[in-house]
Amino acid sequence: MRTGIPTLFTYLQEAGIETHAFSEVSDIFTGLSYAPQIKPFAANAILKALHQQSSRNRFLFLHYWGAHTPYGAADQSALGETAQLLKSGRQDVVRQRYSHAVERIFERQLAPLLQNIDLQNWCVLLFSDHGESWTPEEPYHGCTLRNSVLRVPFYFHIPGTGNLPLTRPILSLIDLFPTILNLLDAENEYRGFASDMRWNDDSPYKFAQIHPDPMPMDLQPPQGKTWLAPTSRLGKQWTLFNAEHKYSYDQDACRGSLEQTFTEDIWNKEGLTEAHFQAEFDRLQQASIYANRSIDDAPPADNELLDQRLRDLGYLD
Repeated sequence: MRTGIPTLFTYLQEAGIETHAFSEVSDIFTGLSYAPQIKPFAANAILKALHQQSSRNRFLFLHYWGAHTPYGAADQSALGETAQLLKSGRQDVVRQRYSHAVERIFERQLAPLLQNIDLQNWCVLLFSDHGESWTPEEPYHGCTLRNSVLRVPFYFHIPGTGNLPLTRPILSLIDLFPTILNLLDAENEYRGFASDMRWNDDSPYKFAQIHPDPMPMDLQPPQGKTWLAPTSRLGKQWTLFNAEHKYSYDQDACRGSLEQTFTEDIWNKEGLTEAHFQAEFDRLQQASIYANRSIDDAPPADNELLDQRLRDLGYLD
């Protein structure tokens, strides 16, 4: 989304790699530079992309949506029935629906696909873009960098490797960017935060950042009650973490906290000061050739199309 940065599709095209991309909600990419590359789901086109004979390396991106809010609710609105269940404290129902939605994707969509390909010839990477929270301070995702939304499942298959466990204890989603390019032998000049997941990584921390939007009115708590930490109080946040500790910082409040990474228990370890993490944050920003570039603004017409698509999906009133 930042100006002047080659995308994965750009690098693959320049390397002569046959590229196909399909999404169940392709309009959600409206306004992004690579949006024209991502087509609506079409079973025949996907099967053709999988099985057509070619002398070139091939990349296939499939983007599913069924496990996203509202997880199969009857009204199909993110701000409708599911939001009401969360308001009334019925997270158990929402979690059950979510589990069923994930199961449907694996059993009805992914499993038949995997049975249809030659795994000696295909690398397979399965991942989610975020988790869900369902907590009072974050009814869905997109407000915090807590583990519930930051950590996602990742399954991989790389032919000829035996799929041995990775030696690195922490991976980031952006590590997939150089990993995919290298698996396909695509030349690139990537110089960002990520590194090939198969290689040893000498970077002391992984990095994540979020700038929360205000919570939609339909997700505000019932009259007379409040969320534990209303998102209107949450500013732009970043976190640095390794397998032991995780430091999170709210830039608007100028407040940081140190926790054990996997338990999120408060950790008062001597020697790890706020100045240490601020210095690491600055070092990361300076080391990346992308971090300080401006964000591309989508044309007004694209924003209107995206707003309409979000309304159709039940994310806007």
